[in-house]
Amino acid sequence: MASSDFGSRLCRLTALPGAGSFKPIARTKFSDNDPAVKFGYHISAKREPKLKSSSLPSTKHFPKLVISFMVGATFCLPSFCSDWEEDKKPQDYQLPRDTVILDGESTSKTQKESGGESGTVLKGSATAIRTKPNFQSSSAQAAARSAHLMEVARIDQDANRFLQQAEVNVVTPPTVFRSWLETTHPSLSAKFSPEELVVVRGQWDDSTKPLHSFGLRFRPIKTKELRDFDFEKCKIMIIDCAGVVPKETLQKIRDFVLKGGFLVSTDWTLQNVLERAFPNFVQWNRDNTDGSITDAYVLEPENSLLAGIPGRRFTWKLDRLSQCLRIMNPSKVSILARSSLLAARDPQLRVIDPMQAGALAIEFSFGRGKVLHLVGHFDNCANSFKPNLLPDPAPNIGISLRQAITANFIAEALGSNKEKDQK
Repeated sequence: MASSDFGSRLCRLTALPGAGSFKPIARTKFSDNDPAVKFGYHISAKREPKLKSSSLPSTKHFPKLVISFMVGATFCLPSFCSDWEEDKKPQDYQLPRDTVILDGESTSKTQKESGGESGTVLKGSATAIRTKPNFQSSSAQAAARSAHLMEVARIDQDANRFLQQAEVNVVTPPTVFRSWLETTHPSLSAKFSPEELVVVRGQWDDSTKPLHSFGLRFRPIKTKELRDFDFEKCKIMIIDCAGVVPKETLQKIRDFVLKGGFLVSTDWTLQNVLERAFPNFVQWNRDNTDGSITDAYVLEPENSLLAGIPGRRFTWKLDRLSQCLRIMNPSKVSILARSSLLAARDPQLRVIDPMQAGALAIEFSFGRGKVLHLVGHFDNCANSFKPNLLPDPAPNIGISLRQAITANFIAEALGSNKEKDQK
């Protein structure tokens, strides 16, 4: 059967009842702009006689064709639509085809722009940049890599043993907080005004509670007040989880840090503020915690934010559905503490430096200022019936590691800004 003849018959077969059927026409009867000429058919006002069954195309193979099409679409379409590569071993995690792998200190143009002197908020969410340890193929570098991985294995091996023996859920009165702060930073509360320490109240975290326990004065504001807030007197700002701030205030927060301000963010503020105002530093890895107490290991004991905190192993209270983070720029982000248990569940553990996984507290510089982020909350994470109950007291200091780190960050912010004001 000729193709034109079959097309004509198929068009007649599919015509709606009561409507005119398609009929081949001579092109010379219509102008070149007529749609009927373009397609070679026109609708006849007169109903065509019913075709004989012998002249219709066979339909006995239609069910087989439909089934074949559905099976083919099931197996073929994902390969065209998905951005992820499949591997022969399904348990091995593979990177997207368009992922950029950076090594060592090298950074992309986007990273340099976002971490440099520009005051422009980058639109959209930050693009994850996976990194591998900067180990070369030489024997010396291979030995260094082996030693590095052995160190990670040693840290992870002792995590469960420490967690089982750690003391948890201890009633900790405010006097313990103030005693530690006075020992580590004498007379800190008397050195600044409440206008210099601002707390942006959140739905889930409540930083005002530990600040009261430390005896520190502060100014609480609501997220909507950020629109007209004057950052002139503010030295350090704490944005509590969930950190849902107005979109137009992201530029103000970014410029505040760029000019020398210090910013503390907790939990969901990672996605709502840091990813949007400071892209290409850290990112939510789409994993959430279950609200348990996990292990914490200090990676940089010489860091000033670990002052007055002896030891390397601690506990860390996670809130329910806390956002786990991924380090996107290891050359610029410092990990203060990490969890071996969180690192083990990182979906990209196979393709990144394992020491970069499971971060609990991180800091990075931006312009003249700094940013500190906590996985979890700053408050005690206790119920309303026992507000002084502390789930994760640190050995030898009484308060939690996350609260001590934040207090040191506050002291550094006020001290560094005082020095800048004197200059």
